[in-house]
Amino acid sequence: MAAPTGRAALVLRLALRDLRRRPAQALLLLLAIAATAATLTLGLLVRGAADDPWERTRAATAGPDA
Repeated sequence: MAAPTGRAALVLRLALRDLRRRPAQALLLLLAIAATAATLTLGLLVRGAADDPWERTRAATAGPDA
């Protein structure tokens, strides 16, 4: 694999230096990103259960509307 050049190399070097100097902050950032991703994923999964609840209820009952 070729070494990154230019801007990519600079960003990689700065990121690695920051990880070495501030490991606790890097871990907290990683935890915040993971929590955000989990929240978004759960929100998208729950959205399917919340689509048209009245239509599902109405279809399940055979009688007239009250």
